[in-house]
Formats: sequence, C-alpha cells, structure tokens
Amino acid sequence: MSGFEVVTCEVEHQGMVRTVKMIRDGDTLAPYFPASIWLMNEYYRKPRGYDQLAHQVANFLNFAKSKGIEPLQVDAFFLEAYLDKHLFQEKRLEATTVEHYHGFIAKFYRAMEHLGFIEKAIEVSEYINHSLQEEVNLAAGTKNSLDPFGLYAKYLSYKDFETLSGYVVKKNARLRRRDELILRVAYETGCRGAEIVDPDNFSIPRIRSELKKAESSQRNEFLYAIIGKGRGSGKVRKIAFPTALAKDILRYVNTFHVSGDIAFGSARDRRLSTSYPSKIYKSCKDAILLNGNANTPNLDMWIRHSRTRTFHGLRHTYATNLANRLRALNENYEQLRERLGHESLDTTNIYINFEILLHGNAEEQNAKMVDQTSDASQVRYLTEEFE
Repeated sequence: MSGFEVVTCEVEHQGMVRTVKMIRDGDTLAPYFPASIWLMNEYYRKPRGYDQLAHQVANFLNFAKSKGIEPLQVDAFFLEAYLDKHLFQEKRLEATTVEHYHGFIAKFYRAMEHLGFIEKAIEVSEYINHSLQEEVNLAAGTKNSLDPFGLYAKYLSYKDFETLSGYVVKKNARLRRRDELILRVAYETGCRGAEIVDPDNFSIPRIRSELKKAESSQRNEFLYAIIGKGRGSGKVRKIAFPTALAKDILRYVNTFHVSGDIAFGSARDRRLSTSYPSKIYKSCKDAILLNGNANTPNLDMWIRHSRTRTFHGLRHTYATNLANRLRALNENYEQLRERLGHESLDTTNIYINFEILLHGNAEEQNAKMVDQTSDASQVRYLTEEFE
C-alpha cells in the first residue's frame, strides 16, 4: 500500500485552465475527492506554499490511514498525538514547524466542515505535553515581539564566535585551518555558505590581486565583487573584504601549498558542496554542547538556542555588527543594504531595528525604530532572508 500522494495537474476551473494540486490514492490513482476539491480552490497560493499545504495534509492523511483510521473520522486527540508524539518527539521537528503543520491541517478540516463532509472541524487549542506548549508559546511571543525573526537567539558575540571556531576539529592541519577561515569569512563579510564555496567568488588569483591594490593604498578593507543569491545565474554585489582576513587566507594558501585557483576547496582542491559550511557550524555547535563546561562563555545560550543557531546566523551577526558601526558613525544605512545585497530596504530595516534593540538605549529605541509591519505585502519576501 502506497497511501495518498500529491499530484499536479491542469483542470478547467471557473472558466480557466489552472494548474492545481490534488491528492489521490497511490494504489488506485483515484482522486481523494474531499481533499482534492478543497485543494483546487487553494490554487491562488504561491507555488512553494501551495506545495507545502498539499504535502503536509497528505502526510497527515497517510498517518491516519496507517493507523487504520479514515481521514474524516479522526478527532482532536488523534491530531494532537500526531503533532506531539510523531512530529515533535519522534521526528524532532521544531515547535514552529509543528504549528505550521497544525495550521494547515486545521484549515483542511475547517474546509471539510464548510463543505459538509464532517459535522465539526478539529484543532488543538493546547498541548498536554508542557514542553511542546512552552515552545509554541515562546515562538508565538517571539513572532509578536520587537524581534519577530528571533535574531537575538542567532546573534553571536565575538566571544561566542571564538568559542565556535575553537571547536573546529580536523586531524589534518590544512583542513582545520580552511574550516576556521570559512567561518571567519561568513562572520566578517556576511557571505552565505554557498557563496563562500563558489570558486568564482573566492579564487586565489582574485583575492591576491585585490589585496595588492588595497595594500598599495593602505586600506584596512576593500570592495570585492561576488555572485550572490538571485534568479538565473545570481546577483552580483560587493562585499567589504577585511585586508587582515585576505592576508590570512593567502597565508593559509602559501603555508599549505594550496594548488589551483580555489581558495576553499577539498583536500584534492575540488569544489566543496554548498552544504559544507553548515556542516562545519553544526559540528562545532555539537562539540560545544557535548564538551562545554563552567568555563565556556554563554554555554546556557548555546543550550537554549541549540536548534536555532545555524551557519546562516553568522550572516545575521555580520549585518547586526555593521548596523551598529554605521549608527555609531552616523552613516547612511544604505551601505548595509548594498553589502547584504537586499533588494528591499524593508529587509535591511529588520537588522537596523534589532541592532538598536540589542545595543541602543531606550530613548534611541523609541526614536529610531523602523515600523516592520508598514507593508504586509513584504512579509513573505522578508522571510526568505531568514530561512
């Protein structure tokens, strides 16, 4: 038995041919009409959200079927068991993801009530599992706070960063130094992991050439073009490359006789996977949690935010630190937008607000905080920066 599956098809709907999602029986290929009728009317959603909606509901229907329960005969107790025991405890999903599932599933059953397939919709108002309920409450509080993207949990002070990079463990000295530098590049330039391991971005000849120009003019940093995130082949932006960091990268190249053009390559000087920087971070974080002791700075924060802290948080930290520097120098925040490659200033404003919240006094917070909810249409775009 293969259960329910999500399919994409074109149907004539309200006088137009639309691309819609449907749920069908994987064995008979017959559409499961209650869910499919509802999904057809959700066609207006963005592709990614539409796909998530269909698959999360299908996953729940399959779970019910695996327990011998018809999808339209489940109750709130069964739904809670699925969310708590299956998703939160067994699959170890974060509370925010569990609530995301809950929202979609509850929406499905409200639609089933509206369409007359069931008498009363089901949802979970409060979890019996206090641990899950506390995390749900915390997530809801964060969403409605002055720090809706949870940057406080992701931010690393310089001491925290030293702790993190101090746990880079590799038997090979060259690879250990490479991994330390990858973390530094993210922390000191705000580059994403995929950008750092892209050979077109951090090539040895380019770094050497740009550093030479910077040294001749005695600059402590220089502008350096990279290909970043964006449609097609990506969007070019200029990062501020610290001269000291560039020197350390070339010192690493010379010390370990790195061949070829790739600054951050494998042991055989081949391109690293885009997920490799995240693996470095996770390995270091796990080592902190395992080996940390009373002398480890802010160990309680590492434990409390172990799920939240990821490699991408180094980019958030860089943005916050740059916002702090610009505010201290009374310089234009446009530079922050340019260095991060944001299309919209609304995204940049999130870091501006958070930095003031983190470092500013109460008077500055009241005077300079930018309204993050001024344009609700930007919310979906903003979340892309924080995933």
